[in-house]
Amino acid sequence: MLRTLLERPEGEPITIGDMIHALGGRSFGVLLFVFAILSLIPAVVPGLSTILGLPLLFLSWQLAWGFAEPWIPNRLARRVVARPHIERLAGWARRFRPIERMLRPRLLILVTGPAQRVLGIVAVALSLLFILPIPAGNWLPGVAIAIIALAVARRDGAAALFGLLVAAGAFAFVGALVFGFTHAARSIFN
Repeated sequence: MLRTLLERPEGEPITIGDMIHALGGRSFGVLLFVFAILSLIPAVVPGLSTILGLPLLFLSWQLAWGFAEPWIPNRLARRVVARPHIERLAGWARRFRPIERMLRPRLLILVTGPAQRVLGIVAVALSLLFILPIPAGNWLPGVAIAIIALAVARRDGAAALFGLLVAAGAFAFVGALVFGFTHAARSIFN
């Protein structure tokens, strides 16, 4: 898709909106994947989970509501992306080719129509978990969102099932962390 956009005449600008429209309905999966992958980069930056979690929440909410493609503000959609940036992005995306080959359209009933909206609802809940300021509590929700995002982008129901399994693990893990922290705090104050 990025290579196709780069085939445009040199003087014709390429905007973020152009990139989203070129992907169509798959753009939800691609955008969610990008923000989820960014969340997995180890960094000790206060508030990073909130900064990355808000776009995840915004996109997941749209997926849950059944939008055909992501809506972004016009000001952002009109922003021109320099061709060298798109070329670098295309090179970076090539690294995910092995994953892309593993994923293929199958079990479509699990990634289209109402099922896709359910995946959006799960992604909304995972995004809320991701935003919570819990030490080590956002990594597993980020992985689950990334897997669900790939499933949506590639229309792979088997990957969606795996993503839901990881999501269940993320809910259990974060629940155990919250229980442990509250139990420890109660013990300290008693």
